[in-house]
Amino acid sequence: EEILILILLLCLPACNCNGKSRQCVFDPELLRRHGNGYRLGNGYRCLNCIDNTDGINCERCKEGFYRWSQQDRCMPCNCNLRGSVSAQCDNHGRCRCKPGVTGDKCDRCQHNFHSFSEAGCIAVGKIQ
Repeated sequence: EEILILILLLCLPACNCNGKSRQCVFDPELLRRHGNGYRLGNGYRCLNCIDNTDGINCERCKEGFYRWSQQDRCMPCNCNLRGSVSAQCDNHGRCRCKPGVTGDKCDRCQHNFHSFSEAGCIAVGKIQ
Protein backbone atom coordinates (compact mmCIF):
# COMPACT_ATOMS: atom_id res chain seq x y z
CA GLU A 1 0.00 0.00 0.00
CA GLU A 2 2.84 2.43 0.78
CA ILE A 3 4.43 1.74 -2.62
CA LEU A 4 1.09 2.43 -4.32
CA ILE A 5 0.80 5.76 -2.46
CA LEU A 6 4.35 6.69 -3.48
CA ILE A 7 3.65 5.86 -7.14
CA LEU A 8 0.45 7.91 -7.04
CA LEU A 9 2.28 10.88 -5.55
CA LEU A 10 5.00 10.72 -8.19
CA CYS A 11 2.63 10.34 -11.13
CA LEU A 12 -0.10 12.81 -10.27
CA PRO A 13 0.21 16.60 -10.22
CA ALA A 14 0.22 17.83 -6.65
CA CYS A 15 -2.39 20.59 -6.61
CA ASN A 16 -5.53 20.71 -8.70
CA CYS A 17 -7.06 23.96 -7.49
CA ASN A 18 -8.81 25.00 -10.70
CA GLY A 19 -6.62 28.08 -10.91
CA LYS A 20 -8.09 29.41 -7.63
CA SER A 21 -5.14 28.69 -5.31
CA ARG A 22 -1.41 28.07 -5.48
CA GLN A 23 -1.27 26.43 -2.07
CA CYS A 24 -2.19 22.94 -1.01
CA VAL A 25 -1.33 20.35 1.62
CA PHE A 26 -1.25 16.59 1.45
CA ASP A 27 -4.06 14.96 3.43
CA PRO A 28 -3.55 11.17 3.75
CA GLU A 29 -7.22 10.74 4.72
CA LEU A 30 -8.33 12.16 1.36
CA LEU A 31 -6.06 9.72 -0.45
CA ARG A 32 -7.35 6.85 1.69
CA ARG A 33 -10.96 7.78 0.89
CA HIS A 34 -10.06 8.08 -2.80
CA GLY A 35 -8.83 4.49 -2.68
CA ASN A 36 -12.20 3.37 -1.28
CA GLY A 37 -14.15 4.51 -4.32
CA TYR A 38 -14.52 8.20 -3.48
CA ARG A 39 -13.48 10.65 -6.17
CA LEU A 40 -11.55 13.18 -4.12
CA GLY A 41 -8.39 13.43 -6.19
CA ASN A 42 -4.84 12.57 -5.20
CA GLY A 43 -4.84 13.44 -1.51
CA TYR A 44 -4.06 17.13 -1.84
CA ARG A 45 -6.38 19.77 -0.36
CA CYS A 46 -6.21 23.35 -1.64
CA LEU A 47 -5.72 26.21 0.81
CA ASN A 48 -6.82 29.84 0.66
CA CYS A 49 -9.11 29.53 -2.38
CA ILE A 50 -9.73 32.88 -4.10
CA ASP A 51 -12.66 34.39 -6.01
CA ASN A 52 -15.16 33.21 -3.37
CA THR A 53 -14.51 29.53 -4.08
CA ASP A 54 -14.34 26.63 -1.64
CA GLY A 55 -13.88 22.87 -1.58
CA ILE A 56 -11.00 20.41 -1.71
CA ASN A 57 -10.08 21.66 -5.19
CA CYS A 58 -11.65 25.15 -4.98
CA GLU A 59 -14.31 23.60 -7.21
CA ARG A 60 -17.46 25.26 -5.86
CA CYS A 61 -18.66 28.63 -4.65
CA LYS A 62 -18.67 29.55 -0.99
CA GLU A 63 -21.96 29.66 0.89
CA GLY A 64 -23.89 32.75 -0.23
CA PHE A 65 -22.33 32.79 -3.73
CA TYR A 66 -23.29 31.26 -7.08
CA ARG A 67 -22.13 30.94 -10.68
CA TRP A 68 -23.89 29.96 -13.88
CA SER A 69 -21.12 27.62 -15.06
CA GLN A 70 -17.72 26.31 -13.91
CA GLN A 71 -15.94 28.95 -16.01
CA ASP A 72 -17.77 31.90 -14.42
CA ARG A 73 -16.75 33.81 -11.30
CA CYS A 74 -18.67 33.23 -8.08
CA MET A 75 -21.06 36.13 -7.55
CA PRO A 76 -22.80 37.06 -4.28
CA CYS A 77 -26.38 35.77 -3.95
CA ASN A 78 -27.49 38.89 -2.03
CA CYS A 79 -30.58 37.09 -0.75
CA ASN A 80 -32.75 39.29 1.45
CA LEU A 81 -32.16 37.66 4.83
CA ARG A 82 -35.60 38.71 6.01
CA GLY A 83 -37.51 37.15 3.12
CA SER A 84 -35.36 34.19 2.11
CA VAL A 85 -35.03 30.75 3.68
CA SER A 86 -31.20 30.99 3.62
CA ALA A 87 -28.33 33.04 2.24
CA GLN A 88 -27.77 30.45 -0.53
CA CYS A 89 -29.26 30.79 -4.01
CA ASP A 90 -29.45 28.55 -7.08
CA ASN A 91 -27.00 28.74 -10.00
CA HIS A 92 -29.07 31.55 -11.55
CA GLY A 93 -28.86 33.78 -8.46
CA ARG A 94 -32.45 33.10 -7.35
CA CYS A 95 -33.08 32.71 -3.64
CA ARG A 96 -35.62 30.41 -1.93
CA CYS A 97 -38.35 32.57 -0.44
CA LYS A 98 -40.40 32.27 2.71
CA PRO A 99 -44.21 31.89 2.41
CA GLY A 100 -45.88 34.79 0.62
CA VAL A 101 -42.56 36.36 -0.44
CA THR A 102 -41.39 36.80 -4.05
CA GLY A 103 -38.57 38.21 -6.18
CA ASP A 104 -35.22 36.72 -7.20
CA LYS A 105 -33.76 38.04 -3.94
CA CYS A 106 -36.95 37.44 -1.87
CA ASP A 107 -37.33 41.13 -1.21
CA ARG A 108 -41.08 41.81 -1.42
CA CYS A 109 -44.51 40.36 -0.76
CA GLN A 110 -46.37 38.44 -3.46
CA HIS A 111 -49.49 40.01 -4.98
CA ASN A 112 -52.34 39.91 -2.42
CA PHE A 113 -49.89 39.49 0.48
CA HIS A 114 -48.69 42.11 2.98
CA SER A 115 -46.61 42.71 6.15
CA PHE A 116 -43.14 41.67 4.94
CA SER A 117 -41.29 40.19 7.96
CA GLU A 118 -38.93 37.41 9.10
CA ALA A 119 -41.95 35.05 9.00
CA GLY A 120 -42.71 35.89 5.36
CA CYS A 121 -45.80 37.76 4.19
CA ILE A 122 -49.45 37.39 5.21
CA ALA A 123 -52.26 36.79 2.73
CA VAL A 124 -54.73 39.66 2.36
CA GLY A 125 -57.76 38.94 4.54
CA LYS A 126 -55.91 36.50 6.81
CA ILE A 127 -55.82 37.41 10.49
CA GLN A 128 -52.33 37.56 11.98
